[in-house]
This record gives sequence, C-alpha cells and structure tokens, in this order.
Amino acid sequence: MLAKALREALKSLSPGARIFIAYSGGIDSQVLLHVASQWALQEGVQLTALHLNHGLSPNADEWQNLCQQ
Repeated sequence: MLAKALREALKSLSPGARIFIAYSGGIDSQVLLHVASQWALQEGVQLTALHLNHGLSPNADEWQNLCQQ
C-alpha cells in the first residue's frame, strides 16, 4: 500500500531526477526510506536521505547514531 502510494505521488519524475527523504531514524522514516530506495533503484531516480533530529522522541539521539551508521 505504501509502495503504491509512493509510486503514484512520484510518477511524474523522470529517470535521473533527484529526491530527498527526511530521515529521523524512527520506524516510520526507516520504512519510508526502504520503500523509496527500492522504488528509486527501479526507476533510475537518485535518492538522498537527510537526517533530521527534531528531538521530539526520547530515542532521538539513539536514532541519530543509527542514521550515521
């Protein structure tokens, strides 16, 4: 379902296009990054993950370490 929604939202992008994903390291952004990276590989789109530590979770610093790895 998420993969289908992502494909629909980004269907106008051409191969070689570049997208950026805000990646906090939380489970929701991990899933989004995973699905988006699979789609980007299939479509020839360049994907860059940008870490965002918004500090809203007590786990934010731990997630930042995960993102850096």
